[in-house]
Amino acid sequence: MLRLKVHVGDSEPSVTGECFSALLIIEPAHSLAFVAGFLGAADEALREYAALALGESRLPEALVLLRAAWDLAVETRARDALIRAAALHRSEAAFEWLLAIIASGAAGHAQAAIDALAVYERNSKLIGQIQAARARRTEPL
Repeated sequence: MLRLKVHVGDSEPSVTGECFSALLIIEPAHSLAFVAGFLGAADEALREYAALALGESRLPEALVLLRAAWDLAVETRARDALIRAAALHRSEAAFEWLLAIIASGAAGHAQAAIDALAVYERNSKLIGQIQAARARRTEPL
């Protein structure tokens, strides 16, 4: 039913986003590729909800799919959504990827990663890593 609802769509994109999240909870192995298929959707909101659902799933395979989508994305907004999704993943691998973006990515993406990680302001280790990554930048923010 959830897959059908995704295919039928909804006037409110957040409903589809909730369907993505539910699928990844109920049937993660069978839903990863399905949800990731929407990372390339023409509808920006649909792309973002798919990315966020993958990030929130915290599944290791989801991060692989988000990084693959990053390599294919050309729009700044699409990449910013992937950055937010990676921050929601909350894994060491996701944080390492975002720290690499901060250290050597384009200034706009680096700032988006800093902003996305700001929710972890009480994680002193991560904040120190963010500061160190900023210090390694050759291009100012």
